[in-house]
Amino acid sequence: VTYCTSIGEIGLGKKIYENKCAVCHGKVGEGGLGPNMQDEQWIYGGDIKSVFKTVKYGTDNGMETWRTKLSPREIQLVSSYVISIHDDM
Repeated sequence: VTYCTSIGEIGLGKKIYENKCAVCHGKVGEGGLGPNMQDEQWIYGGDIKSVFKTVKYGTDNGMETWRTKLSPREIQLVSSYVISIHDDM
């Protein structure tokens, strides 16, 4: 899994995030029901492989698995977006 860096790919990831993730993680990753993704507290790791794995398989703490709802490419895009919002802080 590689980190997407183009503005277009990050934009596609943002759309997925807004439609699927923001309800739990906040509009810009500030947290809520799900963890804050803008701080330094990366519970499951903050590199692309770790974020991809977390999105794909979910967690024991309540995050659902997205592997049946998003394609691997969509998971890559949204994972890249999540890393990008953390890096923008």
